[in-house]
Amino acid sequence: MKSIQPSVCWVASLLAARFLPTLAAPPPTFKPDIRVDTNRDGVVDISPKSLDLLDKTTWTLTRGAIFIANIGHTLAPSSCPRPFKSLLCSNGYQDTALAPEYLAPIRTVPLPGPLPDGLTGKIDVLGSARVYTSIFYKGANGTWALNTPNTIYTTSQLQRGLELGIQGRNIVKDERLWNGTTIVRFSITDPSTNTTLSDSAMLKLAPILTHHHLQKAVKIFTLGGNNTIPDQVLFVENLSKQVKDAGITEPVHLFQHSDDPWAQDFFEPGYTSFPGPGGKPIVLRALIRSAQPTRASGGQLMKELAARDVGIIETSDGSRSEVNSMGNLETIPPYSYKGKSFPAGRLIIGDWTDQKMAWGVIGMLKAQKVQDPLFIDTDWLRAGHVDEVFQFLPDNSQTSNTTKNGFKNWKVAVASPVYALSLLKNAQEAGHGHAKLVSRDNSFGAYIPSYTISSFLSNTEHVKINEAAWERIQANLQLLQKETGLKKEDIIYLPVLYENDNSFKQGSFYWNYNVTKFYGGDFLSPVIKPVAPGKLKVGPVLPCAVNGLLLSDTRVVVPKQWGPIIDGKDIFEEAVREEYKKLGIKAGFMDDWTTQHEGGGDVHCGTNSLREGGKWWL
Repeated sequence: MKSIQPSVCWVASLLAARFLPTLAAPPPTFKPDIRVDTNRDGVVDISPKSLDLLDKTTWTLTRGAIFIANIGHTLAPSSCPRPFKSLLCSNGYQDTALAPEYLAPIRTVPLPGPLPDGLTGKIDVLGSARVYTSIFYKGANGTWALNTPNTIYTTSQLQRGLELGIQGRNIVKDERLWNGTTIVRFSITDPSTNTTLSDSAMLKLAPILTHHHLQKAVKIFTLGGNNTIPDQVLFVENLSKQVKDAGITEPVHLFQHSDDPWAQDFFEPGYTSFPGPGGKPIVLRALIRSAQPTRASGGQLMKELAARDVGIIETSDGSRSEVNSMGNLETIPPYSYKGKSFPAGRLIIGDWTDQKMAWGVIGMLKAQKVQDPLFIDTDWLRAGHVDEVFQFLPDNSQTSNTTKNGFKNWKVAVASPVYALSLLKNAQEAGHGHAKLVSRDNSFGAYIPSYTISSFLSNTEHVKINEAAWERIQANLQLLQKETGLKKEDIIYLPVLYENDNSFKQGSFYWNYNVTKFYGGDFLSPVIKPVAPGKLKVGPVLPCAVNGLLLSDTRVVVPKQWGPIIDGKDIFEEAVREEYKKLGIKAGFMDDWTTQHEGGGDVHCGTNSLREGGKWWL
């Protein structure tokens, strides 16, 4: 039988298949490259040596791209009939770019040719951030369209490069659900080889921030009164003049859909921001409604103030308790101390023994991470608000060093009952004990206590109450100093004279004097309970000087003191004027006796202010 010999070619091919490596597919000729504004100059640079390339997948306070929740309202308020659901009607929740000026830029680097046929691209948001964000792409005609999971970008689009914008659909409320960190992935697929390559970049949602007093006031708010409340009409006239004299060009906004006089208490103005061209912040305002869902005056925010550049933040939890009023929340100006830095300032909030501000507000603010709150004791005060104890002020004095640890200098005004007692005692020793403690008349039906200087001081209970109040204030001040590094020279004291609620007879003390006027109308009034025997719960006899409104670096509106008149001058008013003068601030005095003081507050409680937002990143 003839044997069959394998051919040389067959053997060679067999050996090659067994012993020679398989030739690899050619490497992809494309490389996805997504860029964000990592260096925070407001522009996404797609050049080869772009500074935006460095650390684009990480984020710190000093580096990393930022975007905001687009919570403004372009749609009419009537489009949002559901109470406490205003964010659902905001621009960020819509599938169209209603306010593209608030989109933070994202770009992909154009792909150079030649390219395989049929390349496609996708943009995805990874993880939990997907449901809290929206990305839009800009078409050839300049219009913006929503990027969805089904959006596919063509080869020609990839060659031109994609121009994208990102916005938050919501704010950060609970870090356990989402902390604002967002990773955007850019993928390119070559269907001919079934190859997909991707690149990613990180951004973070900007926090919601509250204003501090080193930021310029641009608009003031108060109750309008609908021309039916004569004393409020006069208050508005006087306030408008003070505002104009301070150089604020915007007219005072008068709330007209409620008789709630406490403009400070039913909302807290704030803002959010991200870097624009040149690094200049692009700011969107955020008005935080108090956690008092039965307080109908808060509904005026949507009716009167919501706008393309103004968003409303609401919570449906909380009670009508005064602990939830926003006068119980203030902001310490920026500072750095013992390794802690607060470039946007720090929240300071009052705690009560048996109550704290509702978690709907506290939890949301804590989740922002930038203004971590400092809590102080305000349980001993009648209204129980921070703005009755401290007022933070710019320092324009000649001794100011301009900056403190890299931030502009500021000081704090502190309510001082011992200062008030000393004024009275000095006047008494000078032979003026017969002078009336309160020099105001009873116009507009005012209730005026009948004390003289001597009759007030002769009641040892009055002295004890003011000394006890001073102990509480000192404890709060010591905590503030411990946290901020404030020194004695950073503090001024304003005279504030207190009286305990128990010392008033039923029907004669201010808090009960006109409940219908101050807590009637269209919202549920707070529950007013008798003060437990022996419990300190004080309110100011004369208007609280600390409870004023800072209009500019050099002007403040203070409630008119109506203190004892000695040698033709109000000794309390003169003392307050001199204290502000030390800081280069001119004090203007306004009568608020029947409009706010008798209801348990003063000028600050009856007003509010929008201020310039700014840069919060380092």
